[in-house]
Amino acid sequence: MRTLLKTICIISLTILCSCNNQETPTKNQSRETLIETISQTGDEIQKFPIFDFHTFEKIPGQIFGLISLSEIDQLSENEDSTAIPNIKGLSREEIEYLSLDSVYRKRFLYRTHISESDTLYIYDYYSNILQKISVSNLTVSASLSGYAEATEDGYSQFDYHIGFEIVPEYLKVDGQEICGYGYAYVGKKNPFIIGGMYPIRWERISLDKFPKTTISKEEQENLKGYKEVEAYKFSSTEYHYYLKQFTSDNYYSRQLVVKSTKSNKTVYMKFFHDRDFVEYAPLNYIDSLDAPILFQFSGRLLKNKPPVFFGLQLHSAGCPSIYFMDEKDQEIEILCDNRH
Repeated sequence: MRTLLKTICIISLTILCSCNNQETPTKNQSRETLIETISQTGDEIQKFPIFDFHTFEKIPGQIFGLISLSEIDQLSENEDSTAIPNIKGLSREEIEYLSLDSVYRKRFLYRTHISESDTLYIYDYYSNILQKISVSNLTVSASLSGYAEATEDGYSQFDYHIGFEIVPEYLKVDGQEICGYGYAYVGKKNPFIIGGMYPIRWERISLDKFPKTTISKEEQENLKGYKEVEAYKFSSTEYHYYLKQFTSDNYYSRQLVVKSTKSNKTVYMKFFHDRDFVEYAPLNYIDSLDAPILFQFSGRLLKNKPPVFFGLQLHSAGCPSIYFMDEKDQEIEILCDNRH
């Protein structure tokens, strides 16, 4: 899991993991129609298909990107519905990465309800870069999962991350590089707000400066045996962010409290607990002062949605979430296809 602390431009971020209760489109129901239906039921936030992307060296010295859509790809168990070519008899090196021809491309677009006229939007919120690429200009590729284990019959289509390859020229916008801080969306309209995100710059404060809060019985139970150790604060024009850290036998819990700068009322509060395959992320400007890699961000990410916060936890299995700072305490689980 500590490999997540490598240089961001060459980091292999987790790819695609399914949202809780995600609905699957039928043959006659496009992804856009699905989103409209969800919006009408008031449940769009949890279902909104936001994807992670990762970069890798396909050719020595050349960085490529991959947007895996495996979690919305309706693969069939039938042999006549293959998503990749026949790879039997090929070496591991030969099957590591496959660029799919027009036959497999059409199958992929049909299964995922993506149109050639759709657009792939990649938003790098750290560098404030938005890349827009027509689906018609993208190669569909399949990358063998690092956790794939061959059977007697070799590898199957289910062992692959299948999605869009991002060639090096698309990893730059007006000379700026897209370096791994980002999310992707495929559709008709750009859902992202450009320039609305900012990194959290934590500063230590004394524990007595942390706001008084009412903690539920469930969280009190979760915190049994823990002690308060440190507190931090950051202020933007809209919010004061407070973070308290608890520890017990090398386990950590964190309490985030967000207050309005205008009313001083609490607009958001949440606990983040360590658990299996989930641990705390280094705090910006606190845990990595010499060469800071920024994890915690906040601001306005999606159009017509509340402000968001993310980056307090690292996942070696499962996928991270984007948290909306509103009364309903809703979140998006990023589709990151973590095969751990």
